[in-house]
Amino acid sequence: MKKKFLSGLLAGMMLMTSMSALALADETKEDGIYVGMTKYETIAAAQSAAVNQNLPITISGTVEFGYRQGISADGIMLQGENNATIVTSDAFASASETSRKAILSTEASNVTIKDITFDGGTYGSTLVPDSSAGTEFNVLRINSGSAALENVTIKNSNRTLLSVGTSSTEATVTANGLYCDAVYKTMDTPYADVNVVNGTLTLNSGQVNGLICTDAGLDFPYFYSGSFVNTTSNHFKLGVAGILGLTQYITSTAEHLIESYINAKDAISQTEAEKYADAIADTDNQTEVEKMVTYVDENGTDALKNDFVELLNDAKTLNPSATGVINEYISTLEGTE
Repeated sequence: MKKKFLSGLLAGMMLMTSMSALALADETKEDGIYVGMTKYETIAAAQSAAVNQNLPITISGTVEFGYRQGISADGIMLQGENNATIVTSDAFASASETSRKAILSTEASNVTIKDITFDGGTYGSTLVPDSSAGTEFNVLRINSGSAALENVTIKNSNRTLLSVGTSSTEATVTANGLYCDAVYKTMDTPYADVNVVNGTLTLNSGQVNGLICTDAGLDFPYFYSGSFVNTTSNHFKLGVAGILGLTQYITSTAEHLIESYINAKDAISQTEAEKYADAIADTDNQTEVEKMVTYVDENGTDALKNDFVELLNDAKTLNPSATGVINEYISTLEGTE
């Protein structure tokens, strides 16, 4: 009798487990915006429900936005599942100029965005990278307040991928796992791929294959200034001559800086390529360049090492006084040190 009871109990438990698995399978969300299991058409509608129910907003699968949507409530979590991707729809290009400034913007405190890819899509790919003509387009805008980016990917904009703050509002962003894929640009492009306009961006981990810059200026009556804090070991900051002789700083991965030089040399002009070489040859940048050499020597492919050697040889030509130290860098990369 005891054996029959135990057998029955075990069978019941297995049945309940199977039913639970089926229930979970039935609850897999189709593509869309959700709060709980309820689907919403817009971020605004989902935000109201999220605030009322104290729940996160979930992006499931691929969701198309036909215009810029926004988060304006404090404490919102926007999380992804099922390879969550937010992308511009075909209708995006027909939206108003204001509505084409981003896919998503936030103007709130303690916002968390995690496990989502933001894709500028075909719209972002139609914009001219180094021209001021046309509509401003930053895929993701953190306009004010504070936000945490966790495992966030941003790609497909010939203009800007991420902006922090505006000339009149300050924002604070902490990124743990920020991944960006930008097009190759000239060093003095008017559109940084990650632009810290007003406030602070702290990058703790990730791979930003793009140009990270800070901004500062006067937009009467507002004075604005951005700052960038890099705690990673795979992003490198180079100082370059800016307006009125002031030094501006560009930060990126070694891979992106090197290949931006190669692209400029092959597809734009030797003059634009030399701006990268000038930065590599600059005496004030040698501590950072030495770190780049160590990183590429330990982590780079043979192709990347060869491209870096090409860049270093160009830098040596532009600044003969740096020949000795640059030759040491080249020997390290070629394995002849």
